[in-house]
Amino acid sequence: MEKQSTRLDWGGNLDKKPTEGQIQKFWYKLDVKPDVYFSTYEWKYIGEPRDIDLNNLFKYAVPITLGKIAKEHVYTNTGARTFLFNRWVTRLEIVSDDAIALFQVIQEIIKEGK
Repeated sequence: MEKQSTRLDWGGNLDKKPTEGQIQKFWYKLDVKPDVYFSTYEWKYIGEPRDIDLNNLFKYAVPITLGKIAKEHVYTNTGARTFLFNRWVTRLEIVSDDAIALFQVIQEIIKEGK
């Protein structure tokens, strides 16, 4: 029996920016909560991730992903960082945008962890 690939099908164009729906699903699957700031007058939500850029990915997605890697693959924190970094560097060989490459790698890791 042939083993099924856990890699996502990116439709042949790996440099393509993700759609709004893919971005929303990505943040939903990670269960990212916005930073909450309380003023004397009201609760305000700040820092809610919306875009796929390196700042948002490293602030929100990478810490969650490292936790998943460490738990599911029984890695230390250093091992989880190395695992993620190696996958990202490998993806950068075929994708020119750093953020899109990291987004794709994290999305694949999320799918693998089902």
